[in-house]
Amino acid sequence: VITTAKDNAHGIYNNKAVVNAESHVNIFTAGAAASAVKVDGASTTTLNGRNYLTTSGDKAHGIEVYAAASSKGSEEKAAQVKVGSDSTVYTQGNQSHGVYTDMLDAEISLGDDISVTTKGSGSHGIYASRGVIETGDGLRLSAQGTGSHAADSADGSIKFNGGADISAADPDSYAVYADKSGKIEGITADSRFTVLGNMLADNSGSIELFMAANSLFTGKSETENSGIIDLD
Repeated sequence: VITTAKDNAHGIYNNKAVVNAESHVNIFTAGAAASAVKVDGASTTTLNGRNYLTTSGDKAHGIEVYAAASSKGSEEKAAQVKVGSDSTVYTQGNQSHGVYTDMLDAEISLGDDISVTTKGSGSHGIYASRGVIETGDGLRLSAQGTGSHAADSADGSIKFNGGADISAADPDSYAVYADKSGKIEGITADSRFTVLGNMLADNSGSIELFMAANSLFTGKSETENSGIIDLD
C-alpha cells in the first residue's frame, strides 16, 4: 500500500525509468496535484494484477502521463503505461482525471474489466489530450460533475478494444466527446456499449462506435465544425 497526504506527492513517479509491479498495487493520495501514478519522461510503467488507484485532491489524477509542449522539439515523448485487468481508478476532486495523457506518442493500455470513476467539476474519466489510451473489454466508465466528460479526446486518440458502459449526465458534460481532431473509436466486432449521456464531435473530431446487439445509447449526438459521428 502506498499512501501520501501532501500536495504534489504522487504515489508512483516515473521519469525516464522502468517501473514494473508484478502484483497488485493500492495507492491513496490526498493532496492537491498528487496523482496516484505520474509519468513525465520517456519511460515504461507496468502495473500487473488487480490495482486500486484513488486520489482525493484537486488536479490529482489517477494515471497522468504528461510532457510540456516544446517549440524546440526537445520534449519527452513515447511513455508506455500498462494497467492490469480488474483494476479500479477513482478520483474525487475538481479537474482530477481518471486516466490522462498529454504527451506525444504516449500510450496507456488498460486491461479488461477496469472501472474508472471521477467525481468533481471538469474531471474527465479517460482523457487523451495527446497520445493514445486503449481499453480492454468490459470497461466501466463514469464521470460525475459539471463539465466532466466520461471519454474525452482532444488531439489524442481513444480506442475501445471491446465493449464499455459509459456514463456522464451532469450539466455541460458528455459521455463521449471528441474535439480538435481527436479520435474515439470502438470497432471491435461484437462489442456491447451502454452509453448514458450525450455525444459531441467538434472541430474535426470523430467518434466511431460499432454497437453490437443489445447495445444502448440514451442521449443525443451532435456534430459541429466538421465533426463526425458514426454509430453502427
